[in-house]
Amino acid sequence: YFTDAWCWLDFCIVMLSIMMLMADMMASADGHGGGKMGAMRSIRTLRALRPLRAVSRWEGMRVVVNALFKAIPSICNVLLVCLVFWLIFGIMGVQLFNGKFHACVCENGTRCEPDVIPNRTVCELQGYNWTNAQINFDNVIAAYLALFQVATYKGWVDIMNNAIDAREIGIQPKREENIYSYLFFVLFIIFGSFFTLNLFIGVIIDNFNSQKKKAGGSLEMFMTDDQKKYYNAMKRMKSKSPQKSIPRPKYKLAALVFDITTDQKFDIVIMIIIILNMLTMMFEYEDMSKQMKDILGIFNLVFITIFTAECVLKLFGLRWYYFKVPWNVFDFIVVVLSIMASSLDEFEDSFFISPTLLRVIRVFRVGRVLRLVKSAKGIRTLLFSLAVSLPALFNIGLLLGLVMFIYAIMGMNFFQGYPQTF
Repeated sequence: YFTDAWCWLDFCIVMLSIMMLMADMMASADGHGGGKMGAMRSIRTLRALRPLRAVSRWEGMRVVVNALFKAIPSICNVLLVCLVFWLIFGIMGVQLFNGKFHACVCENGTRCEPDVIPNRTVCELQGYNWTNAQINFDNVIAAYLALFQVATYKGWVDIMNNAIDAREIGIQPKREENIYSYLFFVLFIIFGSFFTLNLFIGVIIDNFNSQKKKAGGSLEMFMTDDQKKYYNAMKRMKSKSPQKSIPRPKYKLAALVFDITTDQKFDIVIMIIIILNMLTMMFEYEDMSKQMKDILGIFNLVFITIFTAECVLKLFGLRWYYFKVPWNVFDFIVVVLSIMASSLDEFEDSFFISPTLLRVIRVFRVGRVLRLVKSAKGIRTLLFSLAVSLPALFNIGLLLGLVMFIYAIMGMNFFQGYPQTF
């Protein structure tokens, strides 16, 4: 049992669950836990690890986790390089901005004007608060936190503004007094964010590529055995050239319609009409005049008539073979929904037709645009690649959702019950 790492994971989680159960029983017996509540909350947080057992049960997630663990050595090397780069900028930040992010805050919560409150002494004499910024460079640890926020591009402008306005320790900041500090943040974003983080991603991708060659496919290392069969079947299906299996009708009229609808020129004409339909759909806007609505309504009817005629011609020429082609089935559904939307528009003011139903059916008109995919080989290739990648994406998505769920449970245990300040 203990020779399998996944069994070890199950064993540790079960032991933690038993420990938590015993701790809860002890806390219940001791009616006034008092100072033990903090420790209890920390122990209960470990319950969030229980969903990790799903990884050992679900083969798809287990495959992804194994691939990630194989990339850990390379990730650690890049992480060390990243930390060294950030340490250099952190030390520079401490030397440049240590203690300079303090400012005098007036009664209304805004920063006081430096002409009125020039320094800390005047601030305290006036009864105001001399406060420090939440994110600062007062020490290397605080500098690491500030640089991390800058690297994520979330709220980093406030940090940069504090650095640009900083003067000396104990002196009230002034707007853009130290404009050369811009250079510090520009250099960090280039070398500490663009370079190191992209190097981080590049090494991960390179490691996955090496595993890919061993696995025998681009995405097979993220797939289970059954999913690999689906992947290989899809690749074989793509490599086969399509066979024209629809026979030509014997009747002259049906044969003529068959020749027209299967000709490439016919598809080009339909594609041009679809593009024109797209352009007319782009002209819709809020608070349109009645005249504009009538004009667009006429164009919509014309396009519906053309697409319906195309559908009827193909049904007549291809007979029941029409429904053997998936794109033809999609065209048929789009035409039917377009006719329904156009018919229900006449009853828009009727009480028995829900406006929400009308809006939903009208949205399906966008499906006409997707018909371009049938004629665009590049887009078809991208969609086929997406279909082939679905098993691996599904496994990775499951793991991502599990990690987010664990952190959500931990956050709930840590922060529930705290008063809201907003």
